[in-house]
Amino acid sequence: VQITKLKLDRDRRRILERRAKSKVGAKGKHTEESIQQTSTTAPMETSS
Repeated sequence: VQITKLKLDRDRRRILERRAKSKVGAKGKHTEESIQQTSTTAPMETSS
């Protein structure tokens, strides 16, 4: 068995970029900026 490296041609690069973009946008997760904004405006209360 011989392992060969996949060639990254123009079409494959476009497919990978589109998949990466859709994964980031589709999740609807919080970005670091939004987390920092909420943590500075509404700090979490700790009870001891």
